[in-house]
Parts: sequence; structure tokens; C-alpha cells
Amino acid sequence: MGSTEEINYREALALGNAVFIDVRSPSEFGVDHVPGAVNMPVFNDEERALIGKIYRSLGVSEAVLRGTEIAGERVPAFFSYLMNSEKNDVVFYCARGGMRSTALVSLMGALGRRVYKLVGGYREYRCYVRQRLESLTMPAPLFTLHGLAGAGKTAIVRNVYGGLDLEEMAGHCGSVFGALGRMPVTQKHFESRLIGSLDGLEGRVWIVLEGESRKIGDIHLPARLVRAMDESPAILVEAPLERRVRTILDEYGREPALPEVAALLDFIGRGLGKKRMAALRELLARGRLDDFVALLLEWYYDPLYTFGLAKVNVVARLRYEGAGPTARKIEEIIKQMLG
Repeated sequence: MGSTEEINYREALALGNAVFIDVRSPSEFGVDHVPGAVNMPVFNDEERALIGKIYRSLGVSEAVLRGTEIAGERVPAFFSYLMNSEKNDVVFYCARGGMRSTALVSLMGALGRRVYKLVGGYREYRCYVRQRLESLTMPAPLFTLHGLAGAGKTAIVRNVYGGLDLEEMAGHCGSVFGALGRMPVTQKHFESRLIGSLDGLEGRVWIVLEGESRKIGDIHLPARLVRAMDESPAILVEAPLERRVRTILDEYGREPALPEVAALLDFIGRGLGKKRMAALRELLARGRLDDFVALLLEWYYDPLYTFGLAKVNVVARLRYEGAGPTARKIEEIIKQMLG
């Protein structure tokens, strides 16, 4: 005979290596979920809508009956997963810690498996995230990378010790064209990724991230994080125009979705003027992407970034020499600064 236990999210974290089973529908899971959670829905989106319709038209009893029939078909899959899981501690959660997770936890316990139920479900987890954001602090000294577009900052962050890639978490590269080829991320899921990543950096000697404004695409950064970035020492990364063009084309691809690029170009057109916009459109239409990117940097992004750089506390500068070598140099700079 197994056993069941109700725990809150902090207690679940204290288990050390638990696996979270999210039994909500795929669409609920897609909005946000506990980092690393496995989605094993009791009801898919269509079934959840059907049960809601039955509840409204026929009442609770009929809805529970139909829900039990659907969920019963999935019990073998849940039990098989638990039996084959390499992790001993398994935590189930639904939206509010209600019927979906309660029924499954009880059944899995009766079948002989020790399992946990997250009290309050996903709502409890979101309360934890909001509390963390309101009192957010960096677990180690923070350093920010700055530089013109294409200078290699993102690649450096992915290679440097203590790197924290905010743009990857946001599913956006931070520019007008930053969403191209990326999966959209909700504000809630970004916040989950951020807290999870910061927890993973506990014990690091320092943290390095790319200097950002208050937003990355549609994602709003927490006020405490923005303040920490504004107050942090800045390391300026420099690269010649030719290399920056190559970096950008390598990141976005040399066969971008041209209609999407053209539409986004219209978004920044007011600041460029008709002649420059016409020149850029012609280069794009002719597939001369190197020239297109070079002029876009020269006419739009470089002045924009240069204006922003005047506001940061630059303590060191270096040339980009590839992600790995430049990351090693930045590590040496930070070591010297920290003594």
C-alpha cells in the first residue's frame, strides 16, 4: 500500500529531486507550468470543454460521472509512468489542487505508489513566483554585457560562467525583429523560467547577463531586475560592422521570412525617412541581406544603442573574438574586479 501527502511548493522544492506531474490540459500547461514539469493531462482541451458544458447544462453529478469515465481510461498510463520513473518523489498538481489532482493522488496511493499532491495546485505555485519577484535579489554579484547589435553578447552569455540568457527565456532577441523564428512565451512562463534559472545559479560566484531595457519584446522585466541591471558594472563588447552583420545573419538565418521582415520594417519606418526605407525595401526584395543588415544597423540600431550606452557604467571594454575566447577574457576581467 502506498501513501499520499499534501505539500506546498516550498516543501516540494525541499524534496530535492522531485518530478512534477501537471495534470491540467495542454492549453493550460502551455500558458505556464512549474519548471521541468511533465504534462500528463487528465482531460485534453476538448474533453475539458465538454465537461464544462455538461456541468453547466446537466449539473455536477453528470459532469463528475463523465469526467470519471474519461480519466479512468488514462489511469494505466499514469501508473506505468510512475512505476518506470527514476525519481522517487512525484508531485501531482492541477489548477487549484482540486478534483483532478486529488483523485489521481488517491488512486496512485491505493495502487501502492507514494505520491504527493501540491496544495493549491498551479495557483499556489504562482503565489510563490509572485512573492519571489516582489523580493527579487541576485544570488551573486551581477555584471551586464553591452554593445552594438550583433556584437556577440548573446553568444557570450551562453558560454560564460554564470551566464543568464534573458532573451532565451523571453523567446525574443530584443529587437523589432526579435520574435522571428521563435516560439512565443507568455509573461507568466517567462517569470517561471527566470525564477527557476536564478535558483539554478545559487552558489555561483557571479552572474553575467545581457543589458536589457524594461521589456524584451512583449515581456516585462521585473522592476527589481531592471534596477539591478542599471546599477551593475557594465562590460562593453565591440566588433566591426562586417562581423556584426555576419553574426546577425547567422542568428536569424540567410533565408528569413521576407514578408514578415518587410512588415516589421514598416514598424520602424517613421524614424528612417522615405528614401532610406525605399533603399532598404529594394535591398530586401533583391535578397542582398548583407547590405540590408549593414544599412539597418548604421541607420537605425547603432544610433539607438549608442544613445543607451551613454547611460551605463562601463568598467571594461574588449573586442569580440568568438564566443568562447571572449567569455574567457570576461571571466578574467570579473575575477580581477572581485579580487
